[in-house]
Amino acid sequence: MEHFFDLCVYQIVDLIRAHQRQIEDLGSGVRTKNVFLVGGFGESIYLQRQIMEHLNLAGFNLRIPDTSWTAVVRGAVICGIEKLSSQNLIRAKPCRHHYGINVQRLFNDAYHSREDAFKDPKSGLTFARGEVIWFLNKGDLVLSNTPLEIRRSINLHFSKDESRVKVIPIYRYSDDDRPSKFYSARKELTEVCSLSIDVSKVPSRDYVILHRMPKVFSLVIQLVLSLFEDRLTASVWRNQDKLLEEQDIMY
Repeated sequence: MEHFFDLCVYQIVDLIRAHQRQIEDLGSGVRTKNVFLVGGFGESIYLQRQIMEHLNLAGFNLRIPDTSWTAVVRGAVICGIEKLSSQNLIRAKPCRHHYGINVQRLFNDAYHSREDAFKDPKSGLTFARGEVIWFLNKGDLVLSNTPLEIRRSINLHFSKDESRVKVIPIYRYSDDDRPSKFYSARKELTEVCSLSIDVSKVPSRDYVILHRMPKVFSLVIQLVLSLFEDRLTASVWRNQDKLLEEQDIMY
């Protein structure tokens, strides 16, 4: 009988995971401490046990209010009674897809598998084959009054005579099981935007020399994805300097 509810249980677990990731991505230094279950199904011992097992909620408080089974109905009634003032309520809706980029990082035994290592013939440096860095996750909540903004630092690598213009595609993935390896999932990803980033005006003192013979330079930039209502944009920064104005991404 329990298996009859498994699909619904897994969807609830995935939703809680999405909330946890969103809180972590904010980088606010605030931990998730409480998970509230409301509605009649929230009182299910089986559901509560599955949540604890799948999410390993050690140190978290799984809370089920005494009136959890009436929470949805009471909320609907309150909304109907206060319909005029409810226009100021902050609403939220989930992000429809995952959005990320493909990156090649310098190989590190502590983080990468040896089978993913390859040597770049131009620089002589060893990189890890393409990984996917996810900025937005399917199910991330977007508030009606505040954009959901995710900022991540990216390392760009250049040889001495290489053009200082880099092109970074942004990919979308719509299923729940988002991949971590680019090379094994390339045909499953949809390219929705291509960012052309010109860093030729960045002072040479901002570059870090990774390799002297031949010379290879590294520059850290910040890629920002912002989602508000149904508009998704990307911009590129170097500290406080904007290198690329907001570009629309297919949402």
